[in-house]
Amino acid sequence: MNSILNLHAIETKINELLGQSSLPRQRSRIYTVVSYYPSKLAAEYQSYFDFLTGKRPLRLICVERGTSQQNALEVAASCKLRYGTEEVCLEKIILRTQEAEGLMIDLWLPLLDHDLPAILVWAECWAKLANSSFKDEAIFDKIIINSEQSSSTLKVALQELRILGQAFSSLTALGDILWTRLSPLRLSIARLFEQSGNLSLLSRITTFKMRGLSVNHFLLIALWLAERLNYRLKEISNNGLSFIKPDNQLCLMTSEATLDNRAEITFKIDTGQTLSLVAKDNHRVDYLFNERLLLTQPLISLSPAECLLTELDSISSDPIYELLLRKALRL
Repeated sequence: MNSILNLHAIETKINELLGQSSLPRQRSRIYTVVSYYPSKLAAEYQSYFDFLTGKRPLRLICVERGTSQQNALEVAASCKLRYGTEEVCLEKIILRTQEAEGLMIDLWLPLLDHDLPAILVWAECWAKLANSSFKDEAIFDKIIINSEQSSSTLKVALQELRILGQAFSSLTALGDILWTRLSPLRLSIARLFEQSGNLSLLSRITTFKMRGLSVNHFLLIALWLAERLNYRLKEISNNGLSFIKPDNQLCLMTSEATLDNRAEITFKIDTGQTLSLVAKDNHRVDYLFNERLLLTQPLISLSPAECLLTELDSISSDPIYELLLRKALRL
């Protein structure tokens, strides 16, 4: 790889590509993004990065690992008009390697602007990240993961979240694409209990069931609820978590897969009453009390690319997400 990585040639090529337009542009970079992903996710993550073009001026360094081809380098730069008067440009440097391991920090480190924030977007195994030298070297101001790509089993997903929180929560700001995608759902749950007379029922929840969403969706929502309601973990099963509430009563949270395109969340109260959210598509959600429709509202659907942009725009961690990681460490 060293033989194809000529830093001067890379900078020259980028300057040539950016110099093809005479239009005024924003500062060429406001931060640098370094992304690691396996070759099987290359198309997915490149689509996210294509979405960023014209939205923020940045340099993107991609390390694509486990490719079938020999080590290769690709350099590109593209600009789009913003507000009709200036261009916003994205510089892209892709390092492709057959190696599935190794960080190759020495190769891309000279390409960073050390006076600008550096952000890592990690799309590989969390254990590799937690065991990497990134936790010991002050290279990145923020690390962004996507827990949607975590394990498909609840116990392993929880263990991975613990490993991640233990390795980085006190050292580096953390962001999670899935956590950001779940913000409309968290808002909908809050609205469900804000309906007339429902807020007092929060302390009387006995069961929480989520249907039609992945185990990773369930884990983040369950930990969020447990943190907000001050629950303590009692037991972990294959499809759920049981908690002890502040009044020493039990609350069981479970996840169930479905075959239809329908997501449903149901809270059962100690009186037998139920409060539910039902999303039959990606555009609206029904609020129900004892299966009686209370109201229907639009449901905002955020794409992974939009959530990545949201995370890139903040160098700090979401304080609620930090609390969630601490909750996972205490379980």
